[in-house]
Amino acid sequence: MKRDTIVCTCSDFIKPVIKSIQCDTIAMVKQEIFEAAKRYNGFIMNEDTISFTKQKDFNDFWSFIMTKM
Repeated sequence: MKRDTIVCTCSDFIKPVIKSIQCDTIAMVKQEIFEAAKRYNGFIMNEDTISFTKQKDFNDFWSFIMTKM
């Protein structure tokens, strides 16, 4: 995994979902991504992992990120 990759996880699906964000492909810096995740109830686990407990929060965050690509 590249150093500029953020892993997003959600355990509220039938099977846990894991997606990754390549920071160099979107119009946001890592800190902005973390701030956005907090707005969608994401938990920052470490410098490259965000975890969500609810599907809706995860999906809303992911939709927001896709608009920045």
